[in-house]
Amino acid sequence: MKRLLQGTIFFFCVTLNSFAQYCQFDTYNKKGSLYFFATYFESLNKPREGECLMLDGQGRVYQRRIFKNGIIQEEYTVHLESQKPYTIYKRIDQDSIIGKAQFFDVLGRLNQEVLYYRGLGNRRCWKQSEYYANGKTKHATSYVMIPLAEMLSNGYPMPPDHIIDAEGYADDIIPWGWDLEYHENGKIKSKKYRKLIIADNGSGLDQYALNGRTVEFYENGQMRLCGYYKDGNPDSLWQYYFPNGKESGVKMYRYNMGYGVWRDFHPNGITSFETYYNEDIYDPFTPHVKQFNENGVLVSEKWIDSKGKGFLREYLDNGQLIKEEIYEHGPREVAKQRKFYKNGQLQLLYYLRPINDTSMVTYYENGQVETFVSNGIHRNFQEQYFPNGNRRMRFESVNMLDNRYSSHQLYQENGRILQDVKSTQDTVIHAYYFVNGQMRQTFRREKTLLEGNFLEWDSLGRPMTQLMYHKGIRRGSGLVKKRTPRLLSEHEKTNLERWWLACLEVSHRTDSPNTEPYFLSKDSIQVYLQVLQSAMEYMPEEWKAEIPLVSSEQGRKFIYRFVLKDNPEDSLFQHWADYCKSQNWKMIKEEPLNGTWKTGEFITSDFFSPEWIKQKFMTTHPNVVLDVQIQPRWIPNGEARVLESDKRRFDGSSTVDLDITRMSNVVLLNWNTPWGVRNFTFYGDDIEPFNRFFDWDIPRSSGFELPWD
Repeated sequence: MKRLLQGTIFFFCVTLNSFAQYCQFDTYNKKGSLYFFATYFESLNKPREGECLMLDGQGRVYQRRIFKNGIIQEEYTVHLESQKPYTIYKRIDQDSIIGKAQFFDVLGRLNQEVLYYRGLGNRRCWKQSEYYANGKTKHATSYVMIPLAEMLSNGYPMPPDHIIDAEGYADDIIPWGWDLEYHENGKIKSKKYRKLIIADNGSGLDQYALNGRTVEFYENGQMRLCGYYKDGNPDSLWQYYFPNGKESGVKMYRYNMGYGVWRDFHPNGITSFETYYNEDIYDPFTPHVKQFNENGVLVSEKWIDSKGKGFLREYLDNGQLIKEEIYEHGPREVAKQRKFYKNGQLQLLYYLRPINDTSMVTYYENGQVETFVSNGIHRNFQEQYFPNGNRRMRFESVNMLDNRYSSHQLYQENGRILQDVKSTQDTVIHAYYFVNGQMRQTFRREKTLLEGNFLEWDSLGRPMTQLMYHKGIRRGSGLVKKRTPRLLSEHEKTNLERWWLACLEVSHRTDSPNTEPYFLSKDSIQVYLQVLQSAMEYMPEEWKAEIPLVSSEQGRKFIYRFVLKDNPEDSLFQHWADYCKSQNWKMIKEEPLNGTWKTGEFITSDFFSPEWIKQKFMTTHPNVVLDVQIQPRWIPNGEARVLESDKRRFDGSSTVDLDITRMSNVVLLNWNTPWGVRNFTFYGDDIEPFNRFFDWDIPRSSGFELPWD
């Protein structure tokens, strides 16, 4: 508090070098912390005397001070922009009055007024008043200053010597006496009295305490509250009122604790809340509470006794129980919970047993069980049911050192199973079914890798796939009936090829890094392109927006112009020149500039953003200077615009990241996407159903079926 007051009340302009000066007044060259009571010095041990003037750039006096033995006797300062008074201070020293200070805004309106006087045993005090722009009082309060000797006798640490003024006061300023706030219309807003306490609380903060009667008022003059403080704590009776004067609440305090019955009222006078405080009966932090509607009907009740046992009950306006909670060890631990539908049917039943063992049952409105859950330290169990009573889902898991097991089944509403997945330790066995009940697929995984038979059937029960795996890799071939994938359009194929080639070129992908720094063999490119195209054929539709393909057949054109330094010593230039020729890029002209420079251009559609192209060129081709001209997309009315979808392109922070590895007759593709990492394995005979079925997490519970030949 004291430092805030010093900052707001005693902050003044410091000398600016641009101003002509009659006197050099430095506010820091002083002894004592409080502005008007500090001793100011012209030089070492020489207190300032007489008049001190400071001029602005036009020769006008903007600060005038008179000193006596280093202490300010008078002060007059102005706002530079308006030349209206900023501060006016006059030392009086007559009877008990020490001085008076006034502070004004830039328009000359009084903001604040401080009267310094001696009171409370002849100690230094002041009364501070703040004002609205209309001149009416906003806030009035009083403070006292504490002499150093009194501070030390009350446990304060010794302050630094330079903050002690000539009268032996330090910088401690403590609120004391009446604190009055007013509405802008002049009517009283609040009235509080603060008792002086001279003590240090261990954190360096001054202490004071509200004491006695406290009142607050609405702007219309009606009392809002009336209460009492005792040594800083609420005490005895507190009353609250609506703006119309009717009572809105009543509270009782004793020893800073709630006591007895607290009541809040609806505007119609009917009780809205009743709170019962009695620490011998109720939990002191969770008292007995009742809530009523405007008709006086009980809608909730919470009771927790001093031993932590109790309940919460909530009711509809007709008095019907809608929720109940039973507490055994305080309000944060629900031992039992019940919820009800409006028709009275039980909706939820919850139990908390010892050692964090819980169980829960939910019901449909017709009384049929919806969900059953039982969770313990070592075993979790859950079942879900359709409204007709048939099982929807069953899950069970056991987690012990020598026994780890789980099973997960999904069912149709007619009772037929859709999924059955069982795991023990590192082994997981999968079984999936068609909506007609026929088995669709079964396989086994060991440590996430396929192991053993992989079997599939069509919806009529005819064998579709019979393959064998070891550590995730297929061994040999088997009975396979191929699926019909989604076919790519010629536009998609063209852009896919261009995209992949550009990725290879710009990203330095190569089979022979020593001999072909920037290029793959045609065979490698074709293999990779085939793998990528196969993956795209089975790509979910929602992925389409994330891959860098043009959004329509009529894409914008990007004209890239490049300038390339011809350096015979640099083998990279020849690779670049050959690549330009292979791509039919134009070499426009040659011009000498500290050597021979070649300029050319190439045109692409928007499967890459220009920012990405330029970034990659700067990284991988430092001898290439690249610029781009964008031909806008034209819509039928002839207006040029860039669609939001056109801005989402493959860039440096790509959402699509590919990694392809060749190993004998197997090609592995790792695809990092916003939906996680997707892994493909492609064989020469293009038989790998696991890639195209399981890895996409198809919602089998919905009865989804892939198209068959």
